[in-house]
Amino acid sequence: MSGESSGEKTEQASAKKLADAFNEGQFAKSAEVQTLFVTTAATATLFSSAKGMWNQMQETAEGIFHGLYTIEVVPSMMASYSTTAASTFTQLVAPTLGAASGAALLAGAMQTKFRLTPKAAELKSVSYTHLTLPTSDLV
Repeated sequence: MSGESSGEKTEQASAKKLADAFNEGQFAKSAEVQTLFVTTAATATLFSSAKGMWNQMQETAEGIFHGLYTIEVVPSMMASYSTTAASTFTQLVAPTLGAASGAALLAGAMQTKFRLTPKAAELKSVSYTHLTLPTSDLV
């Protein structure tokens, strides 16, 4: 029994095996590092731009409430209102979202030692043939 293999490796992997594993996307990666970077970047962005964000929200709210009885709600104006709402939302969210996305990319790049692994990023096809839908209840 002592001569049987327990499944543990006794020798270190060769440089070629390590490189092949890396190219396949098989390397140690910590979710905590990603979380730390994203949370830190988002928090720092919120702290640094909080006053500007508050002023923007205040101006938007004042504009809505001051003109509450004079704003025309007609279909022809909905496109303009939607564009204004989307623009305001983007101006408020974009800095934090951009900082968090950049931090996530930086953390991922640091963990891979700034080497790209194109094979790990390939899209894989998914088969849905194993799903069965209840068709008798639809009629």
